[in-house]
Amino acid sequence: MREGMWAVVNEPGGTGLGARLPAALGVMAGKTGSVQVRRVSREQRERGFKAENQPREWRPHALFVAFAPYENPLYAVSVVVEHGMSGAGAAAPLARDAMVEVFNRLRPAPGQRVAEVGR
Repeated sequence: MREGMWAVVNEPGGTGLGARLPAALGVMAGKTGSVQVRRVSREQRERGFKAENQPREWRPHALFVAFAPYENPLYAVSVVVEHGMSGAGAAAPLARDAMVEVFNRLRPAPGQRVAEVGR
């Protein structure tokens, strides 16, 4: 599972490439997703149903969950964007921004224990 989440964010073609951290901060792993808010029938799909053409309240929610750094996880994040359509487009970039902020504020210095961070 960890390797799969790494691939989502770090391999070419991964759906979470928008969540990649700046190289100086390390590597994040995560998973994108979406959740339908209303039933879409097979008939609607066959007729070319497009969520983006629906009223906002019928569009899927966007999801992204992640942890970092990959090698020795210290932080986790979960983002839900109501009616955001896709985890890759709406939620993953927000998770990246949140994780960058956390790393910039709370990342332990070399030799510092996690429990000492923020003191």
